[in-house]
Amino acid sequence: MILSGICTLLFYTKGNVKNTVMKVCLVINGAYAVFGAVVVVLMIAQRSI
Repeated sequence: MILSGICTLLFYTKGNVKNTVMKVCLVINGAYAVFGAVVVVLMIAQRSI
């Protein structure tokens, strides 16, 4: 999830692919990346309690 969001962001910025479909994919994969990062942080926080 996190890697997909990072790759989409890199392709959008470095690859000069700025069509509407890529913008939609960027928003969706960005949301998945943030959600995945939150899940990882919560899993780490659970272990330290």
